[in-house]
Amino acid sequence: MTRRQKKEYVYFKKKRYLFLVIMSDSSEYMDILVNIIFLFVGAGIGLLVQSRTQKKAWERDYSIKIVTDVYSKLFGDYNLIIKALEQKSHESLPTDGWKNIKQVGKHFMVKEKFRNRLDNFYERLKKVNDAQHSRRWDILPKIMVEEAKTIFGVETESPPRFKVKWTQNNQEASKEAPLVTSLIHETHPKEIVLRNRSEASFVSMDVDILVAGKKVYHPLDLEDAERYWKSCLQRMRNTENYKFIIIENDSLLGEANKLKKELSQRIEKPWKI
Repeated sequence: MTRRQKKEYVYFKKKRYLFLVIMSDSSEYMDILVNIIFLFVGAGIGLLVQSRTQKKAWERDYSIKIVTDVYSKLFGDYNLIIKALEQKSHESLPTDGWKNIKQVGKHFMVKEKFRNRLDNFYERLKKVNDAQHSRRWDILPKIMVEEAKTIFGVETESPPRFKVKWTQNNQEASKEAPLVTSLIHETHPKEIVLRNRSEASFVSMDVDILVAGKKVYHPLDLEDAERYWKSCLQRMRNTENYKFIIIENDSLLGEANKLKKELSQRIEKPWKI
């Protein structure tokens, strides 16, 4: 072997050794790098799982708060509203629940689309309440005064007051008939007065009329009473106020049932998260 060949051989051995050393070191570095990568991936997965768990917990807590502060309070209102609409009670429909929630700003906890539905529903309830108030205190008293002039020929300052007379157990009794209420409920005044008196026998109806501030006792026969009652009832039914209340009552009942069902679902939702 020549000297040059020996040098090349030695150089080759040194280079091979260096390559093996480098490869050996690289293998150790790769192991460390892989461990670091697995460490970061594991930490990321753990953080993601923890984040999702915390998000679910937060969503559940917030949903429960909405249920407690908003939905459960409204649910009780809707039971009363639906009952009143089904019975056509013509009494003022409850609107304070949503009004109180809005006054303290908790209505903003409700998503906008559902919040707008609730706003619209309670605005419609308010319009029906206003219409009922107008009918009881403005429209019907005016009709009753005008019909008193037409039927009885008497100009009066206030609506006539009916008095129903009956006998029971051989004794005569009488009671004022709530004429406005009987018209609103479309039920004859004598039926309202005698409703819970199964053994009573109807006798007659009288009327008190105020003229120039003085009470005039005006006896009525049944024919006059029927004419006056039917005339007042028909005029009430012909008013736009009456038609609006009837139509809105049925429409609101359908919407109230839908909203109650959705409230029920929203109340149950937190327990499914």
